[in-house]
Amino acid sequence: MRRLLWVSDTIDRLLLSLATVASWLFLFLAVAIVLDVTTRKLGFRIPMMTSTRFQELEWHIHTFLFSVWFGATYVKDKHVRVDLLSQGFSQKGRAWAELFGILVLAIPFCLVGLYFSIDYAFIAWMTNEGSELGQGLPARWVPKAIIATGIFLFLLACLSVGLRSVAVLAIGERVNGADHNEVSS
Repeated sequence: MRRLLWVSDTIDRLLLSLATVASWLFLFLAVAIVLDVTTRKLGFRIPMMTSTRFQELEWHIHTFLFSVWFGATYVKDKHVRVDLLSQGFSQKGRAWAELFGILVLAIPFCLVGLYFSIDYAFIAWMTNEGSELGQGLPARWVPKAIIATGIFLFLLACLSVGLRSVAVLAIGERVNGADHNEVSS
């Protein structure tokens, strides 16, 4: 049991570290938005950075942030969910429901998403796809590859939460965060 929880903890630390590092991009995003709005309203231009490029840069950064945070919010149990059905469940009942959702819904979603998003990014890279707008950003494969990376990170989060659910089913009590050290094998 300790090994399962060690793997879960390791995945959690990786996802949360990536999310923490990625959060610094919010500053860069804020600067890009302010520069975009300011240059459009005041009518001056920054060399090599049109309003179109600023706007595309903004959604590239958003893509990165949401893709990295997708898995981190799941391991922290901060994602949006409707618990109307499971609120009356015991801890084991919730663990079964979580495991069922992971195995039947989340993992198939990730596998299909990875299959298509990797192909999507690869085709964009092979064709050197850029913005459809003449003044937009090149290398459209970058945000497309980030989507695939985000789906992979979510798959890791599913593995982590699934391992914790198995631990709950095996030992019969809630296991998360600091509680991992208190569980015996």
